Amino acid sequence: MMDFIVPILLVVAIVVLHIHTCFTEAVHLNKWRPWLIILLLILTGTWFIYFVSRTALMKLGIQLVLIAGLVIYIS
Repeated sequence: MMDFIVPILLVVAIVVLHIHTCFTEAVHLNKWRPWLIILLLILTGTWFIYFVSRTALMKLGIQLVLIAGLVIYIS
């Protein structure tokens, strides 16, 4: 039973952190041109949001550690 809980919790944590980062860091996009935001959304999805501030980069680091933990746990 415990074998299924840890990967599920890690996946949920990764998704929730990504959504949280997108909404909290979107404030920085007010200074950007609308066409640039649309272009970056089309090209990279929501991944460009991690490069708008220093705190977003820290959240990206945490998210990558969680993904590495999930890969290690599964393999």
